[in-house]
Amino acid sequence: MQIDADGRSWALMVDLLQRYDLTADWDGDQRRVLIAASDVAPTYRDDAVQAAVGWPLVEMALQGGQAPVILTGILRPSPDGDRAWCRVLEFAEEFGISVSFEPLVLGERRGG
Repeated sequence: MQIDADGRSWALMVDLLQRYDLTADWDGDQRRVLIAASDVAPTYRDDAVQAAVGWPLVEMALQGGQAPVILTGILRPSPDGDRAWCRVLEFAEEFGISVSFEPLVLGERRGG
């Protein structure tokens, strides 16, 4: 995972998909990751990731039917070829994954 200058967390799509045992296929012609998940109701928002981020965009869509887009990510070059990244919180929202964040908390000083 990486944090951008605006404090948003990004992760490789493939890592998130593997973590939750979600089957996916790459459609290079449309730059889409096609997900085989029948229990996802898309809540995609057009304002999520825009081309202004400076990287080519990639879409994650549901397989079958109209293949509705569920989120947009970016393609970033790597030594192993281009890799698809997405925002972690948007991924969690789309797949109904609970999220929690425990920031650093300073406790009482010992012995003082």
